[in-house]
Amino acid sequence: MNARSDNAQQQGSEQRSEASLPAGGSEASVAEAGPSSGLGSSSVLAPPVEAAPSSPSRAVHSGRSSRRRWLRWGILGLLLVLSGPQVGAAWRYFQARRELAAWRPGQARQALQFCLKLWPWSRWSATHLLYAQAQRQLEDYDTARQHLHFAQRLRGGADEQTALQWALLEASAGNVLETEEYLQKQADRWPELRPLIWEALAVGYFRVSRLPDAMSVLNHWLKREPDQVRALELRGQTYIAGQGVSRGVEDYKRVLELAPERELTRWKLAEALIALSAYQEAAGHLEILRQKWHDDPTLLAHLARCYNMLGRQDEAEHLLQIALRQDPQHPLCLRTAAQIALSQPQGPDLPRAIAALREVVRQRPTDYLAQQLLFQALQHSGDTEAARQQLAVVESLRERQARLSELQTRRLPEQPLNPALHYEMAVLLLQNGQEAAAENWLKSALSLDPHFRPAHATLARLYEQRGEEGRAAFHRAFLQSPAP
Repeated sequence: MNARSDNAQQQGSEQRSEASLPAGGSEASVAEAGPSSGLGSSSVLAPPVEAAPSSPSRAVHSGRSSRRRWLRWGILGLLLVLSGPQVGAAWRYFQARRELAAWRPGQARQALQFCLKLWPWSRWSATHLLYAQAQRQLEDYDTARQHLHFAQRLRGGADEQTALQWALLEASAGNVLETEEYLQKQADRWPELRPLIWEALAVGYFRVSRLPDAMSVLNHWLKREPDQVRALELRGQTYIAGQGVSRGVEDYKRVLELAPERELTRWKLAEALIALSAYQEAAGHLEILRQKWHDDPTLLAHLARCYNMLGRQDEAEHLLQIALRQDPQHPLCLRTAAQIALSQPQGPDLPRAIAALREVVRQRPTDYLAQQLLFQALQHSGDTEAARQQLAVVESLRERQARLSELQTRRLPEQPLNPALHYEMAVLLLQNGQEAAAENWLKSALSLDPHFRPAHATLARLYEQRGEEGRAAFHRAFLQSPAP
């Protein structure tokens, strides 16, 4: 249930409460009308009867009684007005808990934002802990850290619950080396927390390209819960990263059978189907998503690519025009526009394709498809020297990706304690622009061998580039000390 339906339900409840009283708005008007005031009553036709004069004391008492009744109703109305939003916030808090239990952090975040807006003075740390969990699962780690700090202050310092949340956050962010042992002990201690712990470890292992470890955790989880949608999503993602795209597609399809509303899974499935050249099926999923995402440029770029490969070039061009009006430099739109330019029935539009692809590789130098298409376009244009240089770039990317795959799937499982392999992973990831994952592999190498000088040297350069002079100096000190 989203915020819009919550509002509608609350308004409907208020309307039903108002409709339960007659058109006077109070019990006083009902009492004053009396039982003979209906339209079908014979008293309507009776002649007027002169009322007996009332005593002054009786009139005063009647006035005071009426004022007290109105005061009571006024206070009750004020309480209802003031408590209504609080009831709504409480409802959204429990709604957020349900959404998190169903692995829907986006919906949970939306519900909790209402609570935090209404309760800015609240000392209820549980709201901030839930918000941190939602942000962690949405991979917004900085915001998650802010709310964990806030919850910890409200609780008067660190305790078991905040310590666990910090460990889950750090593991998800990729710091699994420092947290995995603690989290595994907590999983043994608290069985009800195992899914949260397994999820955090799997996400963290995936983030630092420890794919076999991620797969081991996920298979263990799915053995106990075969239809756990979050575990299936993560395993599908891990299969695809390890070049097992077909098996990843199977997991994603199973998720959508169990939970068709999971839009991000549908999106990842469409991307995987495109990688398998299943353009018709991918287009079907993208068209479903477009009904909700409307004219998102990335979605339009993927859908245009499918239409182009299905021979629907006019529709593809139309989608790209919509997307490029929003973002003229969108790399996926430019890459798809280049693909269309290279496949024109009347012959390739090489100048258009080359210009678009040069912009794509400027923004995304590790985009293998764009680099390969640029080589083909330069080759067709007759620019032999430029094509030769571009081919060297393509081959370098291909070799790097092949080596990464070999390390992930074969070498590291065979020699998990070899710091040189951890260091090589870091270097390759740095070349791919994956700085956070590379940093974790460098730290992992040093955990295996604290005197591994290449890792110290690379971390020193990395921290110097970031302007983190203190951390850079720490690693330079190891390089200046004599080798053990």
